[in-house]
Amino acid sequence: MVNDGEFIWLYYGAPDNYLDSYRDPVLLAGPDDPISYEGTPIKDVTLAAPGDFTGDGVDDLVVRYEPADTAGLYVFHGNINEWGEYDTSLSERTVLSWDWGIGAKPLITAAPDADNNGVFDMWATTPGSGRLRYYADFTAQGPTDPVTASDSFAGYRSIG
Repeated sequence: MVNDGEFIWLYYGAPDNYLDSYRDPVLLAGPDDPISYEGTPIKDVTLAAPGDFTGDGVDDLVVRYEPADTAGLYVFHGNINEWGEYDTSLSERTVLSWDWGIGAKPLITAAPDADNNGVFDMWATTPGSGRLRYYADFTAQGPTDPVTASDSFAGYRSIG
């Protein structure tokens, strides 16, 4: 990932150690990103690495977009392209939830499989109190009911 202050790009890297000598990067956020109608300021984007959300053996990417036209939590599905390289596509995504905005869950992070049952998990804080909650077994239909893990996260800027 590269955040240049205006855009967030997903770069794949290359054997020659240059970020984009073999493959074009994917634009995830910025003034002219392909996700929202009027662009997404990078301050309105939270990234999380959940590991393999879909259970297909390939890592995926979770992105939270805050602006009103796209507000929600998405998983961008990773895949292996025809050359055997990791790839992700903006068209291969699933909306996970519409209630994970900064106002409802100020801080979020992925816990690839915190309870070791093979299903993706998330952590999030509550507004005001900073109560840390654990959301187990997250699927496209949503997570199980949250479990409060700690009341000690008020005032923190990130969790990870």
